[in-house]
Amino acid sequence: MSLTDILLLLLLAIVGLLVWQLWKARAPKDKQEDEASRKNLQERLDNLYQFLSQQREATTERLGALEKNLSQDMAQHREKISTNLGDMHKRLEVIDRAQKNIAGLEAQTRNLQQILDNQQSRGAFGEVTLEALVRDMLSPKDYAFQHKLSNSKRVDCLIHMPHPPGPVPIDSKFPLAAWTALQTAKEKQDEAAASAAEKQLKTDILGHAQDIAARYLIAGETAESALMFLPSESIFAALHIRLPDVMQACRRLRVYPVSPNTMWMALNTLRAIIRDVAMHKQARVIQREVGKLLEDVARLHSRVGALRQHFDLANRDIEAMEVSRRKIAARGDKIQAVEFDDAPASPTLPPAERDQP
Repeated sequence: MSLTDILLLLLLAIVGLLVWQLWKARAPKDKQEDEASRKNLQERLDNLYQFLSQQREATTERLGALEKNLSQDMAQHREKISTNLGDMHKRLEVIDRAQKNIAGLEAQTRNLQQILDNQQSRGAFGEVTLEALVRDMLSPKDYAFQHKLSNSKRVDCLIHMPHPPGPVPIDSKFPLAAWTALQTAKEKQDEAAASAAEKQLKTDILGHAQDIAARYLIAGETAESALMFLPSESIFAALHIRLPDVMQACRRLRVYPVSPNTMWMALNTLRAIIRDVAMHKQARVIQREVGKLLEDVARLHSRVGALRQHFDLANRDIEAMEVSRRKIAARGDKIQAVEFDDAPASPTLPPAERDQP
């Protein structure tokens, strides 16, 4: 039974009491009838009271069970809320660490931007990247950093290649000021500034390529081409997409722009050429040594032939000596078989039995 039903019963009981009071207020016609009605009403009231008591007990039990369930639900919800708050706290810590990392990356980005804005620092940054690639790919005897050429110019890196093609110079000081200005103008959507920066970038790249060709390409000393190292893949790709005419002009000057990836491929190719040349040199040395070995084998063969002749002569002499030995033994036997008279005389051997050497 719900609480609404209980309230409805209470309301009916109150209405019944009011009706009973109104009925009692009237003058009864018969006392005996009045007494019977009173008893009947009293019994009904007692039954109603008993029913209300039972309903109160049932309601109390249900309220207790409901309170227990509410307490359990509250405890579970409190535990879940506590767990969620703990998880939220951990996530906030992760977010806080991520924000610190982002702040650190932002500071590093600012430092990198400062490096790239400064010409000397930018050159040092490119040199460090280039040195790391070269040291990983080549043997120390195959390259030299800050090599001084015969014209007193220092090249950032010189790869020792045999002639042809000869030592390959590599420059790592790519001008980035105009490139930075171009990117800034694009971010601000300033078309005039972007156009001016792009023109300046073309001028800077062509001027830098001309300087490389004039300083590092020396006939008879270096190779006929040089490499312009760009420490950024994005710049390398953008220059080939936006400024193909400039890249073609650099190639006509025999100065080839390379990125870290293409530089790795170029170094791998140069290493293969160096190894092939070294193998050819070693092959000639091996061929020369094999020729000497064949000469020694021929000399040994002649000496073995001479020794064989000596052995043949010795064998013939030994056979002749063996013949003489057998004949001497036969004569001895004949001498022992001769019978002597009283007057011994010297025996005369027939001519046919004389020793034949």
